[in-house]
Amino acid sequence: MKTKDVPTHAYNYILENMVDGLFTVDTNRVITFWNKAAEEILGFKKEDIIGRHCDVLESPTCMGTAASKSEGCCALFATGRDVRKRCIVTAKDGSKKYLLKNARLLKDEQGAVIGGGLEVGYGIANPTQKF
Repeated sequence: MKTKDVPTHAYNYILENMVDGLFTVDTNRVITFWNKAAEEILGFKKEDIIGRHCDVLESPTCMGTAASKSEGCCALFATGRDVRKRCIVTAKDGSKKYLLKNARLLKDEQGAVIGGGLEVGYGIANPTQKF
């Protein structure tokens, strides 16, 4: 089966049901997609977080921090390079989650940046563990 023959609902099912959390942001870092695993990991229901700025996650190591917002930059959008790093994120209940994060720019068919996709790996049991 060619990629173009895969129905859109199949892709949606995969994204919603993957083990790792996945969310996307637009170029203003407003959350546009939030899957079930992201809900489970961080406690925010998709209907409560879609449309909010990613700084709601209060991450000192993440792209949407107050510091990067005030500087007008974001590592992913500023450099255009994939981001792979350990990340501390604040869950809905206020607890800190130690996660592995992968992020990549999302582009349209013409190559224009339309946002970013972020995969949030499951929690790290030992936040000091080396990779």
